[in-house]
Amino acid sequence: MLDESLRPRADSSPLRPDDPAGVTVLDHARRRPARARDERGAAALSLLVVAMLLGLAIFTAMALPLTNASDAKAKSRSAADAAALAGVEAFKEDLVEALRNLQAFPAGGLLAVVQSVDLGGGQSAAIEYAQRNDGTLVTYIPRPAVSGLLSFETFAKVRGRSIDGEQNYSEARAKLDLPGCDLTESLPDIELSSYEVTPSVARADDGDDEDEEEEEEEPKPSFSLECDGVTIFKDVTDLGDLGSGGLNPLIDLIDRSNARLIE
Repeated sequence: MLDESLRPRADSSPLRPDDPAGVTVLDHARRRPARARDERGAAALSLLVVAMLLGLAIFTAMALPLTNASDAKAKSRSAADAAALAGVEAFKEDLVEALRNLQAFPAGGLLAVVQSVDLGGGQSAAIEYAQRNDGTLVTYIPRPAVSGLLSFETFAKVRGRSIDGEQNYSEARAKLDLPGCDLTESLPDIELSSYEVTPSVARADDGDDEDEEEEEEEPKPSFSLECDGVTIFKDVTDLGDLGSGGLNPLIDLIDRSNARLIE
């Protein structure tokens, strides 16, 4: 029999798992490639994240000026729209007030009333609403329009926040459609009666009696006003005496009219 001291020990191999030194060598050999792969993957991921962040920063830097310019232009356009609409609304309020205070309805009709309204209130309103929207009113033109139906229009030009050092302007137009009114004048029918002319005998005038000639009163014309199919007043002989609330139907029509933006 062999001497047990000469038999190789089962745990004498440095590559066996139960050899502490062998285990260390094998673990390091196995883990080194895996760790290298993990480190390369982490580095690639870090580079990808950095590239994405860098791209996002570049995109933001390029898009920000465009966004600011777009916002500034939209803001100035809103200011112009608000100024034009405010001018029309202020005119409508002043027109209604003028109709309420009329002493006599003019023979020129509603157009004459429109032309008598002070337009300063509309300009003040346009300035205020342009400023509310961070704009400055530089041009304001109000005018009645008589082509076709009677209406009232405003034009507003507003300077907004500058874009890249350049001036930023926007324009807008607004319109108020007014009722179409027809003021008619008519004379009463006069009946012509036939009569026989008899010769008169001339006699000396003794100076005691004088013939008094009675002057016949001339017939007065009557007036009627109709607006958009609504009778405002009818057969009125005195335009200065319409009675209390005589123009209320016309005022209601104007109150229901809405201002709108036009191209």
